[in-house]
Order: sequence, then structure tokens, then C-alpha cells
Amino acid sequence: MKKLILSLTTVILSLATWGQQAGDKFVIKTTEAVKKTEWSLAGGDAFSDISIIKHNGDKLELFAKGYENIGAWATYDLNQIESITFTVFHKGDYQEESAAQAVKNMGLGTCFGNCLDAVDINKTMEKNSVTDFEKCWGQEPTTKSMVDFLKKNGFNSVRIAVTWFQHMKEDGTVDEAWMNRVQEVVDYVIDNGMYCILNVHHDTGADPDDKSYTHWIKADLDNYNANKTKFEYLWTQIANRFKNYDQHLVFEGYNEMLDANNTWNEPKNANSYKGLNGYAQSFVNAVRATGNNETRNLIVNTYAAACGDEVLNNLTIPTDKVSG
Repeated sequence: MKKLILSLTTVILSLATWGQQAGDKFVIKTTEAVKKTEWSLAGGDAFSDISIIKHNGDKLELFAKGYENIGAWATYDLNQIESITFTVFHKGDYQEESAAQAVKNMGLGTCFGNCLDAVDINKTMEKNSVTDFEKCWGQEPTTKSMVDFLKKNGFNSVRIAVTWFQHMKEDGTVDEAWMNRVQEVVDYVIDNGMYCILNVHHDTGADPDDKSYTHWIKADLDNYNANKTKFEYLWTQIANRFKNYDQHLVFEGYNEMLDANNTWNEPKNANSYKGLNGYAQSFVNAVRATGNNETRNLIVNTYAAACGDEVLNNLTIPTDKVSG
């Protein structure tokens, strides 16, 4: 471990004399040849630099400063990391665009499903790896080459479906290894100059027939009141992790939210809309309360993500500090 820290210190000192360009990557190998740490800076000026590093036991803390002193911290567990991409964007990197313009710019897109959204109630984050979860529905883990292939063939947007509940501690904190992997896949998309839609996926939806578990987010007012704090905390964590990303990253609050009866298309009880609209407002509130997400485009879905007149008419567009 001492060799790793010395190596990091040497590289950081050498970077201080450079004028970094946006997207520059600095690879730092650990004492194990198969592992490496990859730092990625954005800013494109002589003031962008990795400026502070702290080592506390197995934890590594990094601070990178960009244009106009806009910066960000990251903390990593040295026993778990294999590669890290740490990116800092300054205000000039974020270009505000309307929702309509974003949709137009997204062009041809696809959804990465059955990977980070896969659920296996027999697996736990304590006993199973991130890869175990990604492969539990038969898919291979997402790689950069997959996203590169899409970009080369005309795609310009990817929706990354993510299920979170099996990777949250009792207090609602997301497992760091899971969050790191989500960020890694997001970076595959963003680094290609593509749009990325990141969501909360099978935390909603129809419960399995065998009743082995129940989705914790329901279009139900009692459910919303019981889980409001947990849901807002989840989105606060996601929004904080990605707050330094530019407008190419879009957040989707939830996928197909159903009532307590798992009813598709339209709920059995019209009161279910109050629960859904509550979650939609909490999503917007949580994201907007974090730094650098004040104007990010956000997506809220109708009941069951359906398109009938009733569900459209009963969706209350959340109150937001921005319009358009």
C-alpha cells in the first residue's frame, strides 16, 4: 500500500506543472500489475489540477480543482478499486438547453436493460460482487467497447436502467462499489459525447408472482409518506455523485410505478396518483437541492409509464425553479 501512495504523490506533483486539457487521463498503477487507477480531468486550462490528496487507512481522498475554483471531492476504498475516472467540470462545460432541444439532440438511442437493473433476491451486497448482480439475468457486464460500437453506428443516447434497493444499507446509503460501477458505465456514454439517461428502475414495478419481495416504491399515498425520506436521500446521493457532469446527463426519477395491486395502465384507485405525484415532486426537490443540478433536464413518468388520457391528465408536473 505504501508503494501506491508514493506513486500517487509523484504523479500529482508532476501534474501541477502541466496545463491539462479536458478529458486528459492519468493512469496510476497499483502494486498489483493487473490493477490501475485512472484519473480524468476536465477544464482545458492551466488551472485544472489534482491539488489535494489524503490517505487515511484504506481510504483515499482526492480533490480536483477546475476553472474558477470549481472542484469536487471523491473518496475511494483502496481495497476495492480497480479503476477510477474522476472528472471535474467547470461552469463553462455545462450548456443549458431546453427539454425539447435535449430530445432533439439525443437522436437515435437505446436502453441498457437486464444488467444494472437486474434483481436476485437471493444475492446480497455483503456476499456477492457487483458483477454477480450484473450477470444474474444472463447478460454480460457492460463494457466501453459496447458503447463505442453504438457511437460508431449512429447512436447518440443511452438509457442506463439501474435498480438500487439491493445495494442500499439500512439507513439508505448506497453501497460505494455499486455507485462506482454505475458511474463507470455512465462515463462510457458521456466520454463518447452521447446523452445518458440514468434512472431508478426496478425499485418500482410489478411484484413477482412468488411474492419473494415487494417493490418499495408504489403509486400509493401511504407508501409515499412512508418512503419519502428514503427516496429523497437516494436521489440526493445520485445527484451529488454526478453533479459535476454536463447537460448530456439526464436523470429519470422512476420507471414504471404501479399501485399496491400491481395494476397496469390505470390504477384501481384514483388516489394512487397522489402517491405518484408526491414521488415526482420529491425527485425534483432532491435533485435541485444539490449543487450544479439547478438546470439539469429531469424526466418524470406517468402512472405505469402509460400514455392513455387518464394517466396523462392525472400527472401533476412538479413545481420547479426552472422552466422549459
